[in-house]
Amino acid sequence: MLELQAGKLDAGESPLVCGQRELLEETGYRAAEWAYAGKMHLAIGYSTEVIHIFFARGLVAGERSLDDGEFLDIIAMEADDLIEGCRDGRVTDAKTISCCLWLQNVREARWPLAWQPA
Repeated sequence: MLELQAGKLDAGESPLVCGQRELLEETGYRAAEWAYAGKMHLAIGYSTEVIHIFFARGLVAGERSLDDGEFLDIIAMEADDLIEGCRDGRVTDAKTISCCLWLQNVREARWPLAWQPA
């Protein structure tokens, strides 16, 4: 399964802090700047779950710190390859496909982002 990193909010945690924590835990990266893109509901018919979408840039590599029992492989992909993976079926995770819509529109300067320092 190919997917963008994600995670659950801890009690009282803001979505931004959760995104920063998950990026570091799962990939080892920290970002100099963050931008909030929006939120999405996964399945309104039977769930109240909300996913908050963030973009990060100015990435600096470090050591990741996976949760106990968590296992995953990191795969670096160019944005065009990720978007093509959504089209050709290599990427089937709904969250990742939805986020790639944002990615495509941000890259084409159709949907601007408000960048903030970390």
